[in-house]
Amino acid sequence: MTEIQNKQNPVINRRTFLKRSSWLTAGFLATCAVPFYSYFAEPRWVDTVALELSFSRLPATFDGIRILQFTDLHYGFFYDSTNLIELISTINALKPDMIVFTGDFFDGEFVPYVQECVKALTNLHRAPLGHYAVMGNHDYYSGYTKSAQVVDIYEKGGFKVLINDSIQIERNGKSIQIAGVDDMFLGKPNLERTFRKTNPNNFTLFLAHEPDYADQATDYTFDLQLSGHSHGGQVRLPFVGALITPPGGKNYVHGLHTLDSLTGTRMIYTNRGIGTAHIPIRFLCRPELTVFTLRST
Repeated sequence: MTEIQNKQNPVINRRTFLKRSSWLTAGFLATCAVPFYSYFAEPRWVDTVALELSFSRLPATFDGIRILQFTDLHYGFFYDSTNLIELISTINALKPDMIVFTGDFFDGEFVPYVQECVKALTNLHRAPLGHYAVMGNHDYYSGYTKSAQVVDIYEKGGFKVLINDSIQIERNGKSIQIAGVDDMFLGKPNLERTFRKTNPNNFTLFLAHEPDYADQATDYTFDLQLSGHSHGGQVRLPFVGALITPPGGKNYVHGLHTLDSLTGTRMIYTNRGIGTAHIPIRFLCRPELTVFTLRST
């Protein structure tokens, strides 16, 4: 009887106790560390991604230009002037030839932040090939009638806002085009108007807040689409990927995608964004600045 009891209730020696305790302690610390990291650390740990992309239609005079993309600040939602000033300092140190912003500067209400945002943006590096922006769905959340005020903030900060419009950029007698469409959910997007002034034979950079807009633009010619909106999922798990992706950001969640269409090969890049939406955390999905070096082939 005593032998059976000893087998059912083995004595836990010191070594076994310490081993089990260390595992329990590690598990407890990990459980505490993940929320702390996701809330306090990763959302402020900006990742600067550098990509070199080649295009046959890019004029040789534009070979080597550097385009910086940032997107989805969600200013006012756990993102303030201190964060923006620090971000602008990082951008200025990179000295890009062009700067593009692909929507969601604000997170709905913007009136309390007008002056501080305009002031910060005016300190942004004056890129020689210009600053361009498109509207995002959160830029409209305070009401469509206020959208003109949001555009005014962008423009006072030095950005040309493209709403179903395009612009030509010339350099040494050659030109490229930038086309920007309005937000696909709360704006009034019109692809025909967006591309009506573009030359289908010229290199075209297409700005669209939602990356999945590429699937609606297959009849139009562009070489590189830059988007945001998805935040890369904001929370990603190993072997699983993004837990949640928003409508308009499900097909091209993050990173570079190459598509073949009737009008030729095109690339789509989805930036993970700077700020957060809905919940102020990021996990395995750092905020992102992207610097593209374009090459002519």
